[in-house]
Amino acid sequence: MIKHILYVQPIFAPDQRRCDRNTNSIKSMGDYIKINGTDGIQVTVVFGGWAKTPELWDKIKSEILHAFGPSINAIVFDKNYGKAMVVNKLVEMAKQQNVGYHAILTADSDILFPLENHHMFGRLAYAAIQLENIKKKPFGMMALNQSGECCHWKCCYENSTEYSVTTGNQTIVEKIVWPTNPSGIAGGCLFISRKVWEVLRGYQCSGLYAGDDAFLLLYTFQAGFSHQMIDTITIVHPPENDAEWSAFKVKVCQRDSLTGPKSNIDHLIKEMDEFWDNHDKT
Repeated sequence: MIKHILYVQPIFAPDQRRCDRNTNSIKSMGDYIKINGTDGIQVTVVFGGWAKTPELWDKIKSEILHAFGPSINAIVFDKNYGKAMVVNKLVEMAKQQNVGYHAILTADSDILFPLENHHMFGRLAYAAIQLENIKKKPFGMMALNQSGECCHWKCCYENSTEYSVTTGNQTIVEKIVWPTNPSGIAGGCLFISRKVWEVLRGYQCSGLYAGDDAFLLLYTFQAGFSHQMIDTITIVHPPENDAEWSAFKVKVCQRDSLTGPKSNIDHLIKEMDEFWDNHDKT
């Protein structure tokens, strides 16, 4: 039974544009919880990451304060370590602080949460229970559907199941889909069981921008846990309108994913810093 969810969101603010995408995302989750609540589930919120300047970090902190109040802080990292390392560290810190979470909901720094996703937390928790009964294997991870720039592949719909869930006075027909092989499910916003996270020891770190979510999906499957996407809960993945940044991401993701986990990423951090130093001047 999932009664406590750890919401983990990395911060990535190398410039004003990316800072705005971060603050929009933080505001969307804050508004969602204020208006829709958490369905009686305890939700612990943690943020952490990097901003290029103190001024950008102050804007992030200000939005967190406005969205969640003074009890929520953000952990500032001294360097841009990338999503995988930041999320791993934030989850480990929560564990060390004895946060008794049962599942992790993690979202990229720009994800938006529509208010019409009524009872999102309760439905995610209920889906984990239903899927263990349906699939006859422990729940592993489940992506939320994406609007905007959807990165899920069509193969996600190779298999599907439906069930009804009653929330308040509303009955929802939930649809869960999954690919036969562990590929095609995009990251961006993932609901992950604590058990599989600890078995896998979190993300493997291949680089600052690499196929971390793809490897998490593969290893979840190999460890005997279920993998799926919930088609009926949709978040917004804003389209990327920065062509230079998009091309750079593709280049480093392909390169660093192929070379596997890395114990030292200092050279990759330097490369990324140089990109943003030059990008700021264009």
